Amino acid sequence: MFPRMLFLLSIWLWSLPSLAQPLTFDEAVNLAQAAQPLLQSQHASARADQERALAESQLPDPRLKLGLVNVPYAPFSLTREPMTQAMVGIEQSIPGGDKRRLRGEVALAGAAQKSAEGDAIQRTIKRDAGLAWLDVWYPQKAQEHLAALQQEYQYQIDAERLRLAAGLSEQKDVLAAQVQLEMLQDRTAEFSSQTAKARAGLARWIGDAAQRELSSALPALKMATPQPDHHPQVIALDKSIAALDKEAELAREAVKPDWSVEVGYGARAAGQSDMLSVQFGIDLPVAPAQRQDKQLAARLAEAEAMRAQREDQMRVLQSGWQIAHAERESLIGRISRFEQSILPTLKQRTEATLVSYRNGKAELASVLEARRAELDAGLQLLALQAAAAKAEVQLEYYAMEGTQP
Repeated sequence: MFPRMLFLLSIWLWSLPSLAQPLTFDEAVNLAQAAQPLLQSQHASARADQERALAESQLPDPRLKLGLVNVPYAPFSLTREPMTQAMVGIEQSIPGGDKRRLRGEVALAGAAQKSAEGDAIQRTIKRDAGLAWLDVWYPQKAQEHLAALQQEYQYQIDAERLRLAAGLSEQKDVLAAQVQLEMLQDRTAEFSSQTAKARAGLARWIGDAAQRELSSALPALKMATPQPDHHPQVIALDKSIAALDKEAELAREAVKPDWSVEVGYGARAAGQSDMLSVQFGIDLPVAPAQRQDKQLAARLAEAEAMRAQREDQMRVLQSGWQIAHAERESLIGRISRFEQSILPTLKQRTEATLVSYRNGKAELASVLEARRAELDAGLQLLALQAAAAKAEVQLEYYAMEGTQP
């Protein structure tokens, strides 16, 4: 019986990997990119344009025409006049110039544009999901830090109560320690609320997986060099410009008229010969300055506007990288100062205060104040580490992946 229960328990635990493995930064980013409805929508739009390209490059469907020709109406008769005919015909429209080819190329350019926009969206999702993970990481680590300190405060309170019972301490010291413990519990509740809110933000990208405990390790990100020309946002704008250039080419072809050919067969009354007819039609662009030229001017203006957007986006990316790089360098220096100087000094101060307290040369309030200062510095270090990781996420977003400085 026991081996069977153990076997069933192992299967249940295996089916719940979230209970066994913490959610790492890389796993969260991969989950966000793997099943993102926004990306699926963009890819479907690109496929739609690819399918449309083939259809746009074909001749229009022919038109079947049925009718009666030369029918007298006063009195109405289908047999009195020899020219009365029952007509059946086929009409085929033929676009002028290179319109068919260009329409297909416009659709393909649209597919390339949407595919590039999908890459840009994917890069943005990677950044936003990473930042959301770090928003959860900081309050979770702070809660762990506070939980350990609460245990120490509880030991301190218990010890102080024993000293009070022995007449070696005063009630105010016990109350002071109790207040400090309750303040720690309040800060823990505050961080717990922050964690819940941050998990809701992370769930936007990875769903229910956001409820898993996070890994304690911060991500090790590559420090890539900025190459705005290769950024997905700029590539998407390049594809948009290419699509508009194709539309401008198509607009230039609009002055070349479409034409049509129609072949008809007319059946006449008994004793009369049936008729064949062939007709040709052609569009007459009688006012190109008010119609076709305006369409071309509109496409050229849109392309000019898109080129200006591209230049602005280049500046945004370059500026964003510089800001994130400066922020990261500042944060790295501050983290080093906390780790090498501030925190070790505060720990030494706390230990020295404890020794003085145990020797009766310092009050409990001094110990509590030293502990509080060490706690605040530890929490500030966690905040700095999270901020530095966010800056690195931003650097990876603004820079070209896979390159090294």
